[in-house]
Amino acid sequence: MYREAINKYVENGVAEEVPSDEVTPTDGRPVFYLPHHAIIREDKQTTKTRIVFHASAKDSNGVSLNSCLEPGPALQPDLVGILLRFRKNFVGIMGDIEKMFLQIRLQQEDRDSHRYL
Repeated sequence: MYREAINKYVENGVAEEVPSDEVTPTDGRPVFYLPHHAIIREDKQTTKTRIVFHASAKDSNGVSLNSCLEPGPALQPDLVGILLRFRKNFVGIMGDIEKMFLQIRLQQEDRDSHRYL
């Protein structure tokens, strides 16, 4: 199940295989391999196995991917405002963006710092 979940990333275009001649970049860009593990939920029908990447794990130098990224502004709307607007109307509608964080594309020059084995 774990292998299938990882392989779906490549099939869906979320991940790409690193060509053998680019495993060690020669242009000086940093390479970081994200540790990952599985969350297995037997009670779920659609996504029994979910892969979780641990971007705050530190390498041998004590550096994590999260510590190297520039935090941007919060893109999520204020939760209090959402709840107040939700109660204002007679009918409420909600939705879910499937696998939201897997829908974010990285610039080509940033992809080497988001690798996994």
